[in-house]
This record gives sequence, C-alpha cells and structure tokens, in this order.
Amino acid sequence: MTSFSSPLSSAPAVRLSQVTRTYGRGDRAFTAVNDISLDVQQGQSLAVVGKSGSGKSTLMHLMALLDTPTTGEVDVLGTPSARLRPREKNLIRNRPFGFVFQQFFLNGSQSVFENVSLPLVIAGVPARQRRAKVMAALESMGLEGKARNAASDLSGGQKQRVVIARALVNDPAVIFADEPTGNLDSATGAHVEDLLFDLQRRRGITLVIVTHDPDLAGRCDERVTIADGRVAMEGARAA
Repeated sequence: MTSFSSPLSSAPAVRLSQVTRTYGRGDRAFTAVNDISLDVQQGQSLAVVGKSGSGKSTLMHLMALLDTPTTGEVDVLGTPSARLRPREKNLIRNRPFGFVFQQFFLNGSQSVFENVSLPLVIAGVPARQRRAKVMAALESMGLEGKARNAASDLSGGQKQRVVIARALVNDPAVIFADEPTGNLDSATGAHVEDLLFDLQRRRGITLVIVTHDPDLAGRCDERVTIADGRVAMEGARAA
C-alpha cells in the first residue's frame, strides 16, 4: 500500500484499498482505475499527476466520494464509505470536504455572496451565521468588496478565488482541487497556487491536487503518478 507519512496524525484523511473503477460491461468495459491502494495523511498536500485519460480525475472522484468503486474500499477520515448512506455521503462532501474545479461551477446570475453561501444553505446554517462565515471566507480571499457583484462579472482569477472561498466556508478538513489553475494565465495561476498552499499550511488542511503541471505538482509534499489507471510512480517533493 502506498502510504504518505504525516506530521499531524497517523490516521489517514483518505485511504483507498485495492480500488478499481470500471465503466460499462463486456466488450465495452473500460477500467479507469485499476487496483490502487493509497493513503493520504491529514495535513499533507498530494499531487496526482498523469497524462490525459490516465485515470487521475477518476481517482480523485473516488477519493472525494463523487464516484463509487466497482471493487475495493474507500475510507474517509477513518470511516468506510461503503457503510455510509447517501445522505451521509452528501454531508461529508458538504462539510469536511471542499472542492475547487477548473470549470468554476458558479451560478453567474447569482451574487458572489450567494455562490459562496451555498454549502451553508445546504447544511441549514442560520442566516446570521451564514453571513459571518461567508464574509470571513471572502475576506480571506480579498473579495469582501465583491460580495454583491454577480459572479458573471468577475475575472477568471476572481472567479477561482470565489470557488476557493466557497470551498473554505464550511471549514473543511480536505480540499480536492482538479486542475485549479488550468483556465488561468500564468501570473493569476501562480497567485491561486500561493493561496491554496498558504491555506493548507496555516489551517492544516489536507490538499489533494490533480494536475498535469509539473511545477504545481512540485510544490506538493508528495506526488503520485497515474498511468493506464495504475500507480506508476510515487515520491516525496524534491528538497
């Protein structure tokens, strides 16, 4: 089993045990992830790298409970996901998990405040507490002055910072980021990277990043390379 040590805890944030994900049946079956065992310890940053179609995004979706393995087990914060009801999985995705995607997934017709508050609305947080938490998250991203703006009026870099604020608003233990700088120019992408790693260090968040960018991967504590659905290489960040 691949295991990444952690200075914070010996218990993994996410554990995959012989996980395989196959789509389709018979001659049309395609195995995207093939017999992967992997521990991601709390408080660390992990880069999942590989070519397009290698299975790296599928692997992240399995880790984040956005997909279900065909065989094998996924444990999240010490809990076997197979034992969780759908509602319990939704609660995990909404609270201890946060998500940052390349495509932003913002509602352009809603305000920045409304977009960031969505996880809190789903969680049933009272309006007064929602406002305090949303504004704190926006302030941490330097966007408190944009709270009333429509999300569609923002630049790409601002939209990605809104996505990070939304990921942070429920104080997650783990953030999953799938190509978080893929739609940004190099300068804006570097700024977003700095924000993510600063948050990871200051808050002790576990950060899992799917990327094809070797420079971004090089900033992570650990790296795993996926090829044809299998772990091809793993290792610590170069000193």
